[in-house]
Amino acid sequence: MTLKVYTVLLGLILIFYILTVRYRRTLRKKFKKDKLSPLYGMSMFIADRIPKGLLHKNTYTESLIKKLNVQENIKKEIYMYRVNKIASCLGMFILFLIFGMAISFSENKDNKGQIKTLDRDGQSISSYSFFAKNGDNVEKINVEVDQRQLSKDESLKLMENSRNKLVKLVLDKNKSANHIDKPLNLIREIPDTDISVTWDISDGRVLNYDGQIMSDVSQEGTIVNLTANMELNELTLSYTFAVNVFPRNYKGDIQEAVQEYINSQDSEQKKIFLPENISGEKISYYKSASKIGKYIPIVAFIMCVAVFFLKDRDLKSEVKKRNIQLQSDYPEILSKILLYSNAGLSIKSSIERIVRQYEDEKKKNPKEYHYAYEELKMATVKMKSGVSEINAINQYGERCGLHNYIKLANIIEQNIRRGTGELSFALENELNRALVERKNTALKRGSEISTKLLGPMTVMLIVALVILMVPALMSINM
Repeated sequence: MTLKVYTVLLGLILIFYILTVRYRRTLRKKFKKDKLSPLYGMSMFIADRIPKGLLHKNTYTESLIKKLNVQENIKKEIYMYRVNKIASCLGMFILFLIFGMAISFSENKDNKGQIKTLDRDGQSISSYSFFAKNGDNVEKINVEVDQRQLSKDESLKLMENSRNKLVKLVLDKNKSANHIDKPLNLIREIPDTDISVTWDISDGRVLNYDGQIMSDVSQEGTIVNLTANMELNELTLSYTFAVNVFPRNYKGDIQEAVQEYINSQDSEQKKIFLPENISGEKISYYKSASKIGKYIPIVAFIMCVAVFFLKDRDLKSEVKKRNIQLQSDYPEILSKILLYSNAGLSIKSSIERIVRQYEDEKKKNPKEYHYAYEELKMATVKMKSGVSEINAINQYGERCGLHNYIKLANIIEQNIRRGTGELSFALENELNRALVERKNTALKRGSEISTKLLGPMTVMLIVALVILMVPALMSINM
């Protein structure tokens, strides 16, 4: 049944993929290099139909995406971020379905094998779990196979009490010795004494040495004599009493019937044949079905939900890296503005020259990407498009989002508004403060790294102590 469910689910996903393979194809072409791009058709279809209140109103996430994308309109980036999240969940779900289908196929293959024998372990008791099929009725049973004995001379030692007490213990759940229809408790030794007991049974076809009632018992009852050979300090006293044994009804209790049949087999046999008939009804047996496969969809759903929300955690991590980079680049940008300002260039010209140098370095190394310079580049574009220098610089500070850049924007704004000649002095003071701050930040990060390394170093110290101490302790014990 589980294999069919997996097949249906994967089939539905395949149909969904075929139906959405051309969905928003033009937009998807721009993201062909993405690892999850084959799933973008389905993901976009889902993203376009999820209620806006459920997915599309997350201002915090949008602010993080805006920080990582230096441009004015980030609607497409926000949309593709959501699409990527959905594609990650779909990919995770499909992988789990394939994994679950493989497990279910293996389980289904194992369950088709009909069994007729059980292996008896020579070292310990073996437990078996399988299905017994009686027509349309299927019952799961669990049985135990005693360990294989090494010789016939090892007799079964029978269990508890002497004389009246012995009889009472042997009858066990039977009310009277005149009507035995439940297994007897043939004890091996009498409790609270050193008396051991062995048994002689007059008719082993009716009652076996485990006290189990055999199959061919007369409906009218069969008298069986039980002899308890009690031994204590090499003295033997035999006590014989009779029991009237009646047939047992095994209907509704296949497990006990199979267990009794197994116990009645020769203990030296390596293979044990299971009973083909119980109480006149034909029984067949099948291996137990594993239950792992049916839990895979649940795990897949949980993992998909986890991936969906952990994507935002990755986004926060990227923004944190971006802020560290901004903090690191701040003194460099500040020193360049100060240098060009002292050379007589205006703020606008200084920024344009800084951006031009950054573009030249970026051509040599395309992987070089610095958010501080990218935001500065956007500021120059705004100034060229007619935005005033003050507004462009203020927006630069706001977009960077760090206190240092906001402060730099305020210093430049004050210089432009007041027209004072103290810009170089203000920038120089700010540069000195920024360099000290960068030094302190580097020391702080270094201490954090050393703290993280403390755990592995402690483990290494413990291992070293163990290596040194163990030989020393062993030599002392010797």
